[in-house]
Amino acid sequence: MLNYIFWNPDPNAIDLGFFVIKWYGLMWSIGIFAGYFLASHLVKQMHLRDERLTLAIQYIFIGGLIGARLAQVLFYMPEYYLQNPIKIFYVWEGGLASHGGILGAIIGLWLFCRKYDDYPFFFALDMGSICFFLFAGLVRMGNLINSEIVGKPTEVPWAFVFYDQIPRHPVVLYEALIYFAMQPILLWMFHHYKKAKPGIYISFSFLTAFTIRFLLEFLKEPEGGVYFNAISHTQMLSVPFILVGILFCWMTWRGKWQYGYVPQAD
Repeated sequence: MLNYIFWNPDPNAIDLGFFVIKWYGLMWSIGIFAGYFLASHLVKQMHLRDERLTLAIQYIFIGGLIGARLAQVLFYMPEYYLQNPIKIFYVWEGGLASHGGILGAIIGLWLFCRKYDDYPFFFALDMGSICFFLFAGLVRMGNLINSEIVGKPTEVPWAFVFYDQIPRHPVVLYEALIYFAMQPILLWMFHHYKKAKPGIYISFSFLTAFTIRFLLEFLKEPEGGVYFNAISHTQMLSVPFILVGILFCWMTWRGKWQYGYVPQAD
């Protein structure tokens, strides 16, 4: 086991005794700021109004946080939270499910677009998906620092040895690196295909992100049970998102997406 990576980092990024900042929370915060700056860059590139961009990010963040927590409660630990309902609000203790987070973020964006006329919803959804992968990769790095969502045992030389002293696939690191690699691809698409069909970015993001998630689950210790002796609970949750991604691809190919009027900056 001497060639393996023994992994036991301190989950606290800053610990002053009376004040503690966790690496996981820090990764979330960096991801949110990175998403804001990416979104601001896109808005400026297209000469669009940006007065309420910060407010849009707040809607997305709150929706994503609520959705991620509810998905964890409903799909992964319902018995625990049924016995300890007050714990539902203890988000600082962890327990956020990405599927619910994405759905909640989309609902938050829809609520913002319904209240304000800065961006049509489908346009905002398409553009917002360009900013997704950097945030997702940073959150996965937070998971890695917390030594959570571990992979299955393996003998590959880059295996991580977590708390149970068993060499395992660092599967969240795989996921983070893939997401980091996807982010420049989307930015490249944006800069080189200014007249790309509406829907191409959300289609690309949905289909690739959840297909990647589905495939990497084969290397993870399953969460929430296994179906048909092969498919994990998380994979089952990914299937509807993959199907939606296929639907989005078809809509993009057939020209079914309609942005509506996009207000320009004065």
